[in-house]
Amino acid sequence: MKINSVAILGAGAVGSYVIWGLSSKKDLRLGVIGEGNRAERLKQGCFINDQMYHPEVWTPQEAHNVDLLIVSLKIWRFKTST
Repeated sequence: MKINSVAILGAGAVGSYVIWGLSSKKDLRLGVIGEGNRAERLKQGCFINDQMYHPEVWTPQEAHNVDLLIVSLKIWRFKTST
């Protein structure tokens, strides 16, 4: 299967690295998933390695049928005392 579209959920440090790496692929449709205020901030661009990138910003519904979804979110684990 050829990957034609990629959605990134989470544009922090890891997600930005993926945006940076995939932005040069001209035959690839690249988008970042966001809603509300987050989407508005993402539409202003992502400043990565001294360069501004403007990936498409998609709602979760718009990203529903992408070929590849990359999830780059933080997970917090709280240690409980036993």
